[in-house]
Amino acid sequence: MSGIDVGAIRAFYEGLFGDAVDETRRLVLWTPRDKRSHWTSSVEEAVAVSEATAAVSDLYYGCCLQDRDAAQKERIERMGQREMDYCRGYASTTAMMPGLWLDLDIAGDGHEKVGLPKNQGDADKILHALPLKPTAIIKTGGGTHVYWLFRESWVFETDADRDRAAAIIRGWQTLAIDAAANMGFVVDSTHDLSRVLRPLGTLNHKYGTVVGKLLLDEGQGGGRFNPSDFEDWTSEIRPVEKPKHVAIEALGSLTEDTQPPMEKLMAMLNLAPQFAQTWRRERKEFPSQSEYDLSLASMAVRAGWTDDEVAALVVSHRREGGEPLRLDRPRYYTGLIGKARSGMVSEDAHERINERVESVTQGETTPEDEREGFLTDISNLLGFRVRRILKFITDPPQYRLVLESGTIHLGGVEAILNPQKFRAAIAAVSGHLIDRFTGTRWDPVAQAILQAVEELDLGADSSAEGLVGEWLNDYLSQHRPAPDRNEAIPIRMPFYDPDGVPAFFLPEFKTWLKFHRDETLGRRQLATLLRTAGCNPRTVAYTREADNSKTTVSVWVISPSISTVLPNRTSGDRTTAQPEGLVND
Repeated sequence: MSGIDVGAIRAFYEGLFGDAVDETRRLVLWTPRDKRSHWTSSVEEAVAVSEATAAVSDLYYGCCLQDRDAAQKERIERMGQREMDYCRGYASTTAMMPGLWLDLDIAGDGHEKVGLPKNQGDADKILHALPLKPTAIIKTGGGTHVYWLFRESWVFETDADRDRAAAIIRGWQTLAIDAAANMGFVVDSTHDLSRVLRPLGTLNHKYGTVVGKLLLDEGQGGGRFNPSDFEDWTSEIRPVEKPKHVAIEALGSLTEDTQPPMEKLMAMLNLAPQFAQTWRRERKEFPSQSEYDLSLASMAVRAGWTDDEVAALVVSHRREGGEPLRLDRPRYYTGLIGKARSGMVSEDAHERINERVESVTQGETTPEDEREGFLTDISNLLGFRVRRILKFITDPPQYRLVLESGTIHLGGVEAILNPQKFRAAIAAVSGHLIDRFTGTRWDPVAQAILQAVEELDLGADSSAEGLVGEWLNDYLSQHRPAPDRNEAIPIRMPFYDPDGVPAFFLPEFKTWLKFHRDETLGRRQLATLLRTAGCNPRTVAYTREADNSKTTVSVWVISPSISTVLPNRTSGDRTTAQPEGLVND
């Protein structure tokens, strides 16, 4: 089968798992084309499946071996399904770990994320910042997978082993994420024990390349390790998390006649005007019954009601309004109560944020004193842990959130000041939709984010010239300047102007920045930035092919300091004389 190296696939699986793959510890292979999982019980079976599928589909393997019986039990508990053909296993059902891994994506046509390392050299800088050299680096086509393999396979005998393993890889990847963030790069977290990656020797169909080896125990790597070698960077050990929800049994028996505690209900109706307004369905901003359900549940939770009392309150309200009771869907009520209790944590966090912001404003404390508190409260408010908030001293400044799950590039300060833009930035990268905030409610949160930042100066590359140089380098690598301007100008492509200097059209460059760098700049703002970096507008003459008439176009030409590092440039490309065709500068 063309493009597949079966020998490399076999050597890869054997190097990772040895003889640990068996009926109790399965190697899971997964194909994204049909979302299908293959639970193989030997290396030979895994190689056969890989050979049969990798030529027609991208293929991924589970970084840790899985206990199939435990995974099936977990699937039944989570989804009520026994069938395993579309299950890859869970972090809580991993059975063996061969080592640690890291996924380093590199910027290119296949990746839209902002802030990725620009090339392998940038990725190497991140690896060099880590205290231990990797055992192996695998080139995937869109980046690299990096491995620190153990001397012996770590077979999990207890839940405590699994929890410790999760803490070790989480801590190691956190070290890499922080090292990258300090350089201005983004690295995603892939520390979950059920992670799947591309195996060596298979085909990356997105790029048409074979997943190949850069180094593997050949004197260049760091050899093999013990789990204890990574303990200095281990995160807090905590149980591997399962989905959180209120136990159905805790709600008791819900029936059509279920009633909330009348004394508590009357107290809320008499003492809490908003509760009374909600109970009477007078909240015009609520378009559906589910909005009323959540509002009532949230207020009851804050008042100290138990889970079964909250459920009875919602059932009663639905009954009084002639709405479906959903008694056949107990998970609706468990999810509703879980969301309400989460909202209580969020509300408490919002109050503390207000207090901290006021304390800093009054000069009672400093942003540095409150930083950890800000991060904790912001995390509780948003629903996920924010470890760091970085402000890169560029022109203009750029902001990023460093999470346990990776890094989110926010862009300029407007993405912090505007709650809709902030919400969109979070959703686009993490898939997590945070609650909506009004402007006045968001203002203290935005202030807290700005006060919790760590400022990082990236040096010369953060100057206007360095920033524009980086943009233009990438832009002209994708759209190489044409030597014949008469061919390039009609289709608005870059070209070498009569002075031998790369020239480009501002509107096309502006559009590229929007879609490839998430940089939304006005025409005047971009022009100012280009001038600051030494670029200049220029009018260039050319002959129109349609009627053979001479005309001119307005373009921007690149400063000599930038153009020396652009593609297809040599020192002989540029002359000091002003040739015919250059109208004005």
